[in-house]
Amino acid sequence: MYNKVVYAFEAPTPSSEVLKEGLAKVLAEFREWAGRYTKETASGCLGINLNDEGVLVIEADVDGTIADAMPFDPFSFLLELVPPTSTVVNELLLMQFTRFTCGGLVIGLASHHHVADGQAATFFMNSWGKIIRGESILPPVHDRSLLKARDPPQPCFDHYEYNTIFDEHSPITSSLTAKKFHFDAIFLQELKSKVNGSDKSRKPYTTFEILVAHMWKCITKSRGLHGDVQTKASIPVGGRNRLNRPFPEEYFGH
Repeated sequence: MYNKVVYAFEAPTPSSEVLKEGLAKVLAEFREWAGRYTKETASGCLGINLNDEGVLVIEADVDGTIADAMPFDPFSFLLELVPPTSTVVNELLLMQFTRFTCGGLVIGLASHHHVADGQAATFFMNSWGKIIRGESILPPVHDRSLLKARDPPQPCFDHYEYNTIFDEHSPITSSLTAKKFHFDAIFLQELKSKVNGSDKSRKPYTTFEILVAHMWKCITKSRGLHGDVQTKASIPVGGRNRLNRPFPEEYFGH
């Protein structure tokens, strides 16, 4: 599974040669990106062969300015800024440098999620930027045993969030459509006051929690489901700071 992110920069921006030179240097520290996936014959476990075969870099030009393109369309134009991964690719990291006539630059990144989580990928990008600016970087921590599960597994509580829900009521029959909704500060404050109330004995719900619950309630209502139908909204969160033991900020992995 590839995570896709775009980074937009206004002029002035470094040349592609400078970007690639810095990329070659930072990949010497983050070698997993330039490796290839392998599978052990006996166990079937996936691994990364640090063979330094490299990453894929595509260069493109757009006849227009970044200002004209913003805000990016979440489906059509945005996908053109990131290397395609619909076909079988061997690279674990693919990127595209798209330059605009105004001198602006968009770097589209497709990174394999098994190599790095969001925090690790951000750490890599920040390190790349520091090297381009001539700054020193902190060496990444590659010890993946830090997240190795206990053998045998010893769950401390029931992870009900992983229970599978089979939804046979609303099969997907058409392509997805992107919609944008704006919630102003007044509406959010009214919603928070309604949900949190005056009860000071418990921790108040955050704006994010309240807004997600409100949207999911509206979505579920619009689907016209019966009252006994169970639904679930999945939201990825960072787990590093929730561990019971200290975890290095420089850890590179997933």
